[in-house]
Amino acid sequence: KLGKKDIQQIKEFVIDYLERYIEIERILNVQYKFSNPLETILINSIDDIEIASQELRKNWEIGMNPVSNLIEMLEDKGVKIVEIDADQSFDGLATWVENFPVIVVNKNIDLVRKRFTVVHELAHLLLSFSENLNEKSIEKLCHNFAGAFLLPEASLKNFLGVKRSHISIQELIEIKEYFGISLSAIVYRAYNLNIIPESFLKGFFIRLNKDNQRDESNLGKYVGEESSSRFDRLVLKAASEEIITFSKASQLLNQNLEEFRRGFEVF
Repeated sequence: KLGKKDIQQIKEFVIDYLERYIEIERILNVQYKFSNPLETILINSIDDIEIASQELRKNWEIGMNPVSNLIEMLEDKGVKIVEIDADQSFDGLATWVENFPVIVVNKNIDLVRKRFTVVHELAHLLLSFSENLNEKSIEKLCHNFAGAFLLPEASLKNFLGVKRSHISIQELIEIKEYFGISLSAIVYRAYNLNIIPESFLKGFFIRLNKDNQRDESNLGKYVGEESSSRFDRLVLKAASEEIITFSKASQLLNQNLEEFRRGFEVF
C-alpha cells in the first residue's frame, strides 16, 4: 500500500542506520556471525512449521515460556532489528546484509502486532520453503510460524486443554496478556492444533466483526517492552573507553554534539 517515495525513504533510513551499526561493530571488533538453526529443515506443510518452531526454541534455549522483549533477544542472537517511524500501512520487511539477517519493523504499531510481525519476518529469513509452494501459501505458513513460536503447543494446551467446544473471551485475554499474542492469532493457533472446531473459529471472527473489534483495542492489553538498545550501548561503550571521540559518538547516534555531551557521564 506504500507509494514509491515512502518505500525509498524506508530504504534510505535502513541503509543509513545499518552503516552506522556495522561501523561501531567493526570499531569494537564485535561482529557476530549468524548461524541459522533451521537451515536443514524444508517446509512443505504446517506440520513442518511446528517442528521448526520447536527446534528454534530448543536451539535458543527459550523453553516454553513467553518471550519478553523479543526484539532484544533477537539482537542478542545476531539479528539486526531496525525500528522505523512509518505509516500504519507498513508492518515490516526482512532481508540479508553482509551475511547477517535484518528485520525492519514499524515502531508505531502496537506491541502485540509488532511481536507477531517480527517473528513473521524472522520466518522469511530462517525457513526454506518447498518449490511447490506459492507466495500466498508461504505468507500463511510464516503467519503459522509466528503463532507457533510465540505460543508453543504445550503452553496453549496447558491453558485450554486438548479439546474445547467453547472458550470464553476472558480465557483468550489471559493468554494474550501473558504471551503477547493477539486473540485472533490464539484462536487460529487453537484451530490449527485441533483444540477447537471450525465452527468456533468462524463464530469468533463473525462476533469480532460484528462488535467492530478487529483491532482488539478493548480486548485485553499486553504490557511489555519491545525495543533494543544494543546499538546505543556499543556506541556509549566505545566513547566511555575513549576508543572513539564524542564527536564520532554523536555522529553515529545521529545526535547533536552538545546534546550528546549533556547526556553523557562517566564514573
